[in-house]
Amino acid sequence: MDAGTSFQQPSRRTISTRCCIVGGGPAGMMLGYLLGRAGIDTLVLEKHADFFRDFRGDTVHPSTLQVMDELGLIEGFLRLPHQQLQKMDGKFGGTSIRIADLSRLKVKYPFIAFMPQWDFLNFLRESGKRFPSLKVMMNADATDLIWSGDSVVGVQADTPDGPVEIRADLTVGCDGRHSIVREKAKLEVDVTAKRNEMPKDYLSKIRKAYLEEGRDHIYVETFAAIILNVENLNVSDLCNFGCIVAIYRFVRIKTRRSGC
Repeated sequence: MDAGTSFQQPSRRTISTRCCIVGGGPAGMMLGYLLGRAGIDTLVLEKHADFFRDFRGDTVHPSTLQVMDELGLIEGFLRLPHQQLQKMDGKFGGTSIRIADLSRLKVKYPFIAFMPQWDFLNFLRESGKRFPSLKVMMNADATDLIWSGDSVVGVQADTPDGPVEIRADLTVGCDGRHSIVREKAKLEVDVTAKRNEMPKDYLSKIRKAYLEEGRDHIYVETFAAIILNVENLNVSDLCNFGCIVAIYRFVRIKTRRSGC
């Protein structure tokens, strides 16, 4: 660098909004859509240029389909390429066992829709364009929070056009497992349940509940203990949330009614 040359920091532009959502995944895009629909100025920051990449979740469950219906989006959503799963059997040796039957759910859309998550996210983004209060900024990588005393008042982000400062009344972190928002806010994750650990009386509680309802048997996801409050086990909730769909590991719980 020549002696007469000075390095100039890129100018930082400032954006003001009511709500800034960091992360354009399903949670961030759906929250952005709902807030934009309600007329609340909202800015969603997504660090990638598009949604076209591998995701862990390519399934849309009955409860989500119901939400899409209530939002008036279901017709356009189901026009997107997808596959529907309603019943699932597993073959063990020469025996075929019905693992899941979503047709028994008392819901409007008793099936799981298999759809690439990028299609789902693009659909939400396109659907939200009719709301002037909703903006989605792609290629915007959040790098830090903006503080005023003990309060978070916004986000700093890098974009192809230079750094940007988003001032917001509310900042929401929807940026996943390696959340920069959580890190910068110094929020600790409290892991209270490990994947392969269940309370000792977990299966007996399920068995008792199903005996009371007169069911013969049920296949239960062994990881369900992570998302169930086993102290207040409600069999209807268990079914409605699809926890009986056991894809990786399952146990069969026989009841006295089935001669066990």
